[in-house]
Amino acid sequence: MSNLFTPTPKQQEFLTNPARIRLFLAGFGTGKTYANVVETFYQMMIVHQGYTGLVCAPTFKHLSQGWLETWKKLIPQSYWTMNIGQQIIFLNNGSKIFLRHAGEGGLNLAGINACFVSIDEAALIDDPEAFKQALSRLREGKPGQPLRAILTSTPNGFSWLPKEFGFGPDNNKWFGNNNCWTDSLGLRSTIRAKTTDNTHLPQTYIQNLLNNPPEWVEQYVNAGYTKAEGMVFKEFSYDANVVNSTVLPVRYKNIVVGIDWGYAANGAAIVLGQTPQGNYVVIEEHSYKNMLVDKTGWFRIFDNINKKYHIDGWFCDPAMPAYIEALRIHFGQKELVYEANNKRIAGMQKMKSYFYQKKLFILEDCKVLLEEVQQLKFKNDSEDSEKKDDHCVDATRYALMGIVELFDRGRWDR
Repeated sequence: MSNLFTPTPKQQEFLTNPARIRLFLAGFGTGKTYANVVETFYQMMIVHQGYTGLVCAPTFKHLSQGWLETWKKLIPQSYWTMNIGQQIIFLNNGSKIFLRHAGEGGLNLAGINACFVSIDEAALIDDPEAFKQALSRLREGKPGQPLRAILTSTPNGFSWLPKEFGFGPDNNKWFGNNNCWTDSLGLRSTIRAKTTDNTHLPQTYIQNLLNNPPEWVEQYVNAGYTKAEGMVFKEFSYDANVVNSTVLPVRYKNIVVGIDWGYAANGAAIVLGQTPQGNYVVIEEHSYKNMLVDKTGWFRIFDNINKKYHIDGWFCDPAMPAYIEALRIHFGQKELVYEANNKRIAGMQKMKSYFYQKKLFILEDCKVLLEEVQQLKFKNDSEDSEKKDDHCVDATRYALMGIVELFDRGRWDR
């Protein structure tokens, strides 16, 4: 391949990384699609001669205008032919490469037994199930050779990528440095490349990119995970506001539960503890669809929570007064079950302020809430958020507003 392609140092680091599943997280101008094509060609031409590979992108437009155009530019026609109708590349060594889009959760990837999987512009794929479907295609290759998958992408806010490959080294699950981190088993690696790592780019090109807003530069130049435009909780930082169970206090000053009722849509219950120092920690989450509000469903969960923590207050979505009354009857008391303060904007501002002040923390096991916090967006031209995938956020603001107003300020308006 040396006569076809001379890699930059960062591309070389990605191409030679031994992990079986590799992510090239790269800024503009780093040649990420070039690296993708080179590795695909190497795997199918040299490593797995005569076997089947799979190349995915978010849409056929991304495939044809991005990956395929790069393939045509980089790989001489003497090595391959293509069936355009079937979207299959045939190499002259007997290998073939299926080109597929990743829509519908990757359902159109079924039936392919691949030795190698490539995903380009991975962060633009909306459904993480497509990634899982693609990995499930790794089934058959040359005996003795590992089955590998590569992903190349610029960050796209907080997509599913960091959930699968980590935000960076954390000395718990991911190890290394901010430019390359790997899981403890050495199976998944992220190689991060900034635009400025490519010394062949014109300075005028780089300067034009640097003239953009800081969040844009952090994402598209520095290849960092940043919050997309319009995100509600820009004050939230994974590094600053997420904790693991080993640092949680043994005792809390107060513990409350926020409840967002739901059935067809998710219902949620958030357990929030107040530390002796006056900070707040989300220590447990429950998020379910089709859960009945009775002794077989939510009330059973609430009983378990109460037995575990001895809850000081239950703050419930006021939109369902019948459920609130039923919970009061279930517990045999009215004093600890409240209609939550449902001033949405005020509640979100409280969360934003406490994230910024490092007074509000979330246990790393609370995956649904963490996903919502990092993806919730404002409505257009509004201080309010979109009503989509926000049930754990709603339950958290109920709990936070409740614990602040009832215990810190010593009052509560029923």
